[in-house]
Amino acid sequence: MEGHLAVGELLAARGAEASPADGKGMRPLHLAAWFGHLEYTKHLAARGAEASPADGKDNRPLHFAAEKRHMAVAEHLAERGAGAGRKGSGQTSRTVGLQRLRQTGTKDTKQNTWRQTLPLS
Repeated sequence: MEGHLAVGELLAARGAEASPADGKGMRPLHLAAWFGHLEYTKHLAARGAEASPADGKDNRPLHFAAEKRHMAVAEHLAERGAGAGRKGSGQTSRTVGLQRLRQTGTKDTKQNTWRQTLPLS
């Protein structure tokens, strides 16, 4: 999606959905979060994309942003209310994100930023 914001805007102008799912339940917001594309994430939000859609494995865009350490994207998603956790697990996106950061062995300020800026639920 790097450099493809113009394509997204063109598709939007021609009536494309903001949040279509593929066969695995992945939506454009999942991909934008995975690759850390903040501007495209904001574009999708402006078009009304759901802040916390689940894919077929119940992963949320906030989970992907956390796993890949894209803090600006994670913070933007959290500000939009992306706080739903995995179904039936009692885990929030924040909890899952922190677990993923710990699993990667991150001990830098990004982990501290995560703890300070994301909501508790």
